[in-house]
Amino acid sequence: MKRFSLFLLLALSATLFSCEKKDATPETPAATPVTDAIKTGDWMVNIYMENGANITPTIGLVYIKFAVNGTLTGTKNGSITFTGTWKESNSGGVNTFKMDLTTTDTKVAKISGTWKVTNIVPGYIDIVDGNTAATSSSINLMKH
Repeated sequence: MKRFSLFLLLALSATLFSCEKKDATPETPAATPVTDAIKTGDWMVNIYMENGANITPTIGLVYIKFAVNGTLTGTKNGSITFTGTWKESNSGGVNTFKMDLTTTDTKVAKISGTWKVTNIVPGYIDIVDGNTAATSSSINLMKH
C-alpha cells in the first residue's frame, strides 16, 4: 500500500509541475509573405475588380514576371510590354505589396500602386487597394 501511495504521489506531482502556463497576451498573427511566392514563375491578373465590377476584360490579358531583385516585366495581350518594380513591406502585421509599372497603357497602369495582401494560397494571391482612395479595387493574381 505504501508503494501505491508513493507512486500516486509521484505521478500527481509530475502532472502538477509539468503544466505550462499560457501567456494571457494573444499572439499577433504573422504577416502573409508574398516574396517567396511571387518570385517564382509567371503570374497573370486573373480577376481585377473595381467598385464591385469585374474590369478584367477591359484591362486585357496581363502576365507579370517578378524578379528577385525587385524588378518586374510583363505583357498585355501578348504584344504590349512593360517594366517596373515591386516591393513587399510589413507594418503592424499588415503586408503591403507595391507595384510601380512603367507603361503608356492607361489600363495596365491601374495595376500600379500599393496593395494590401489579403490571402495567399498555392498558385493565387489576393490583394486589395491599400490606399484610402474613393475607388475600391482588388486583384486576384494567378500563377501561370
